[in-house]
Amino acid sequence: MTHGSYRDVGPHLPSSVEPTVENHWFLRRLKKKKKKKKKKKTKKKKKKKKKKKKKKKKKKKKKK
Repeated sequence: MTHGSYRDVGPHLPSSVEPTVENHWFLRRLKKKKKKKKKKKTKKKKKKKKKKKKKKKKKKKKKK
């Protein structure tokens, strides 16, 4: 649990700080400042070029 836990936010934060509801947002804010989340590289899906099929409107000739 050492990696990414709330305790290793940084040296400026005392280890006695516990995740209470009150300072939870505070810890999260500090964590955000220190660690910039690396964007996970998702596998690039090859974009299939959608060929727009032109619908030919068939004019129905009404037989009189």
